[in-house]
Amino acid sequence: MEGPSVIERIPVLSAFEGFMMIVSQMIGSGIFSSPGQILAMVGAPGTAIILWFIGSLVSLCGSLSYIELGTMIPRSGGERAYLDSVYKWTKQLIPFLFCWTMILCIRPGAAAANSTVSAEFILYAILGSQESKDRFLGITWAEWIRRIIAFLAISLVTLTYGIRIKLAIRIHIAIGMMKLLLLTIFCCCGFFVFIGLIDVPKTQIWSEPFKNTSPQFGNYISSLYRILWSFDGWGILTFSVGDINNARKILPRAGIAGVIVTSVLYILTNIAYFTVIPYEVAIHSNDIISAIYTRIIFGETFGSRVLPIFLGLGLYGSVSAVTYSVTRIILSAAEAGYIPFKEAFLKLHPKLQTPVNALLLNWGITSIYIFAPPSEQAFDVVVGILRFPTWIFYGVAIFGLMCLRVRQPKAPRPFRVWSIAIVFFFLVCILLVIPFVVPLSANSPYIPDLWVGAIALGIILAGVPVWYLKIYRHLPTDIEKEDLRSVRIESD
Repeated sequence: MEGPSVIERIPVLSAFEGFMMIVSQMIGSGIFSSPGQILAMVGAPGTAIILWFIGSLVSLCGSLSYIELGTMIPRSGGERAYLDSVYKWTKQLIPFLFCWTMILCIRPGAAAANSTVSAEFILYAILGSQESKDRFLGITWAEWIRRIIAFLAISLVTLTYGIRIKLAIRIHIAIGMMKLLLLTIFCCCGFFVFIGLIDVPKTQIWSEPFKNTSPQFGNYISSLYRILWSFDGWGILTFSVGDINNARKILPRAGIAGVIVTSVLYILTNIAYFTVIPYEVAIHSNDIISAIYTRIIFGETFGSRVLPIFLGLGLYGSVSAVTYSVTRIILSAAEAGYIPFKEAFLKLHPKLQTPVNALLLNWGITSIYIFAPPSEQAFDVVVGILRFPTWIFYGVAIFGLMCLRVRQPKAPRPFRVWSIAIVFFFLVCILLVIPFVVPLSANSPYIPDLWVGAIALGIILAGVPVWYLKIYRHLPTDIEKEDLRSVRIESD
């Protein structure tokens, strides 16, 4: 008789830990770095706020759709479990490519991006400003020091998980609570400035909220990418459904609460930024708009030296959450036989009982993403590479859910989302992949170059020959043909 699954032997999450896992993953580099760049792309604060609202709606619909899948097929592994159940007729190609892309591209890319912005805030705190950093270190040295700090961040996260998983979870939950507190303080300070309780000049930007709105549609697609990147993390619990006590009750509560709380804080934080930071400063803020905000509100010493450290620690928590989810994917892929040397990745450390080899694999790939991209565009290149496959697989998973609705309408569904939410999210997935094929604003410096998308697509397609050699050639020849009607749905 086979022993218990490796995943089942790893500590499970409580309801609170599940909620904080979502919040800690979602509140990452996006809200602390992207609002100024989004304002620069769309031109007007009112338009930017509308896009942030749309992003929150898209994320909520995606979360609800994944909750339906997760409660129907309550197995750890996230999309791999769903894709394996829904697309059996592809002979494991779709779930294999998902794991391949997640392990080699999406999750390590997200960890690298968050690590990089975390390092940017740490440097800002040490040197006081972006200008001081470049003047004191020089642009080249500043870039390499930032990468080294980012590398140390992912190394520390890996070491913590390698020593004790529960300890790592407690650390990033504590950091998640700190991020909730930071955003709440940001929102309150913006409101106090607006009503005059804080003696800081407020901008006049809200007197004409739609002035300078950009006419280029491509800028809105690119902005929506960044906004949805900021919300990414709403599906993190689906990678650990098997790790949640009473998942069919906790998953909907934690998922919905996590998205709604984060959405409200994001929108109010954007309003606070634009109320306090002058327009010209905001659109040139690059990745440190929140550090500029704290300097204006709290002064040069506390705002420029102390709070940016907490912002950097907040992003460290996001790196921790990403590492947790990708480790689950690696273990799930190993159990399915998708990766070489699966026995090594399934083996837990004999004393620590942690998946050390899976952690080291992610650490190595993430380190490549930290050091490999061009120096002046590291963040944009990394985010650009991971955004296309992310939305491709979101769309594939949601298409499978729609097919299940048609093929098995009476199957048990502990949680059922509105059909319009599923269709809306699927259409957004299509919209966000189309710009890779047809650039909508080629003259905009904010739209990723076509070759960035080509790299992402190349990473996905590179998995096809590996699947053929690793999986297809070893499948039994007498397997019965399966389709969506043969999907096994879990029931109570």
